[in-house]
Amino acid sequence: MALFSAAAMPSAAQDAGPAATTPAAIDDHGTFVLNRAGKQYGTEKFSIQPVEGKIQAEGETQLREEEGSHSAVVTTFSKLVLDSELHPQVYTWSTKAPKRYNLFVDFTAPLAKCQLHQPDGKDDIREFQLTKDVVVLDNNVIHHYQLLVDRYLRTPGGKQAFKAFIPQAAMPGELTVQDAGMQTLQLAGTGQPLRHLVVLTDNAEIDLWVDAQGRLQRLYWGAPQLEALRQH
Repeated sequence: MALFSAAAMPSAAQDAGPAATTPAAIDDHGTFVLNRAGKQYGTEKFSIQPVEGKIQAEGETQLREEEGSHSAVVTTFSKLVLDSELHPQVYTWSTKAPKRYNLFVDFTAPLAKCQLHQPDGKDDIREFQLTKDVVVLDNNVIHHYQLLVDRYLRTPGGKQAFKAFIPQAAMPGELTVQDAGMQTLQLAGTGQPLRHLVVLTDNAEIDLWVDAQGRLQRLYWGAPQLEALRQH
């Protein structure tokens, strides 16, 4: 999903009283089921774990794309390496056939360098002045929102502002995260008390629900009716 643009790429009851939410340990893995307008169109398997003093977040996403009477499954791979403070260091993203793209972003240089290798063999290279603590939220990479939750919970509560960057769109921006309190959601037929966080940009509002360990359980973006549910 493209957070800072209108187009996307390929019931809760309010409870009284807050409950404590602790930051998730940086050792997480699972699967998100992706729905559009109530219909499943993809899955994302992810892991977030410490590796040699850094944090490594990897994902494999499969999206079903419809074109006329034909459909195809597009598989993408992402890998984000961060330091211990969750500041991005290096990001890679790629697709399989029929069209192969390879994206590499180096955040460690004075100017972040973003290089996209396209199916026609040409490279699109751009540089950006980004802060070292910029939040990476790439298109159709749900576990990046888990990392945003982890950043938010390091200084819990209130309204917090973040600089952000969407690598596939080569687009910097800004967002805020605010705490909307506790809600009970029906997930897998069971009512679960979850903390509701709201992500706001100039043109998007995305709702996140996290459990007491700070693990993202549900994401919902109302405008394009996109939903991600943690399966396990």
